[in-house]
Amino acid sequence: MDIESFINLTLTNWILAAIPLFLLLVLMLTGKVSVPLAAIASYFLCLLIAIVWFGADSSLIVIASLKGISLSVFVLAIIWASVFLYNIVNHAGAMKAMGQHLLKTTSDKMLHGLLLGWCFSGFIQGVTGFGVPVAVVVPLLVIAGVAPIPATVAALIGHSWAVTFGSLGSSYYSIQLVTGIEQSVLGPTMAVMFILPILMTGFAVAVIVGGKDAMMKASGIIVAVGSAMAFVSWGVTVVGAPQLASTVAGLFGCAVMWIWIRGISHGSSAPGASTNEVPTPQEAVEPNISFHRAFSPYYLVVGLTTLVQIPWIKDYLATFSWGVDYPGTVTSLGWEVSSVDQYAALELFTHPATLIVMAALFTLPLFRSSIGSFGGMVRSAVRKTYQQSSSSTIAVVFMVAMTLVMQHSGMIGVIAGGLALGSGSIFPMISPFIGLLGAFMTGSNTNSNVMFGALQVETARVIGANIVVVASSQSIGGSLGSAVTPAKVLLGTTLIGIPGSEGNILRKGLMYCIPMVMIVGIQTVVATRLL
Repeated sequence: MDIESFINLTLTNWILAAIPLFLLLVLMLTGKVSVPLAAIASYFLCLLIAIVWFGADSSLIVIASLKGISLSVFVLAIIWASVFLYNIVNHAGAMKAMGQHLLKTTSDKMLHGLLLGWCFSGFIQGVTGFGVPVAVVVPLLVIAGVAPIPATVAALIGHSWAVTFGSLGSSYYSIQLVTGIEQSVLGPTMAVMFILPILMTGFAVAVIVGGKDAMMKASGIIVAVGSAMAFVSWGVTVVGAPQLASTVAGLFGCAVMWIWIRGISHGSSAPGASTNEVPTPQEAVEPNISFHRAFSPYYLVVGLTTLVQIPWIKDYLATFSWGVDYPGTVTSLGWEVSSVDQYAALELFTHPATLIVMAALFTLPLFRSSIGSFGGMVRSAVRKTYQQSSSSTIAVVFMVAMTLVMQHSGMIGVIAGGLALGSGSIFPMISPFIGLLGAFMTGSNTNSNVMFGALQVETARVIGANIVVVASSQSIGGSLGSAVTPAKVLLGTTLIGIPGSEGNILRKGLMYCIPMVMIVGIQTVVATRLL
């Protein structure tokens, strides 16, 4: 995708292309209708505009919608598996036990928020991604005393710093491949530009969980841990292992935070030592399950994910995959999408959902004394998973289908191209917002980078801006924007049983996400003028 693709852009085209997205946002943010209904309405409006104005025909609509269903299955499998695991662990009493252990360490929920919602979520994102950090961290924050909505927002915002270098580098490699920038240049530059986002997400989590006063008292540890994670991330990219940057940085942050919390629990005086103590009845109860046994399913998720990344194992298991081949499409206006084989292929033994379900089933014997009949427990978990996930399933299918129709009809290209060409010399300020747009629409920073990475670099060349800085800005914007993707929001609300709260969570998430992306835009402007 290059700048010439958008030479016939008009304001009318841009407005019409943006209307379905605008409708979806308005309906979700106002909460006037359910999320599934908002998704359905936006999808059918998108079809109308694509056919009448952007030259889509019936075959394009069918192909794009079917591709949307294929991609939805990939995403929904993770949601279903995560909810299933949660129901198993919760029924066994392991969630309650984890909460009791956490509260024995410290009753400061803000410190729990930083450890779990910021550092630990970043580590999990580094290894797995695909919504798993939200699935793991949100329930833990709730049992640590954080209210459900702040817990969900904290996990969403808190893990977003780790997305680009997370999932073992999938988003990073996508931007590197589509732009052709040398890894030795792009990785370290991007890591330096991530210093501010790492710190900002830490401060945001502290405010979300503990309030502004608590954040101020804990500013020292946030700066210390955030700087350490940023330095480690940069160091890992310098030595040529960007795929491990988030994993190692998140693990290092967890270690520093744990030492800090242990120091506080032994009477050390430090910022955050006395903020937001929340006594609960759990504090007086001795856990009947050890923390490591209670947490064992999540250990196994991380362990299995790491195991299947070993090259010879990964290559062998990759042969067990299933996907659908789709033909190419072209609109009457000439917008073309190439054919694709094995689209959104499900690698049966390496897909996150498979690993999550395996972890749930393999750890059942550890909870034998708590769950009674294995068969009854599994049936109960499946039934609850269906009840909790049915609404979000409808919403995800129609949202993703709408996105694919917009992509195949050229509507997303028009939106991004309009932002790029309309911004002129201030394009670097807009650059991270294009990344955010792509992540919001597709639910993936990787997809955002594939869609808009080349466009960003081509635009930077036209206006004479530093292409490495702009490419980094694209992925950073998508990384932060992944915090407000509807699929992840739905995952959080589904897990902890607060359906109907999606609009509230999205509003709160955007309150933090937009200013952070704006600051990244300012950083990009400054960097392009200095470099």
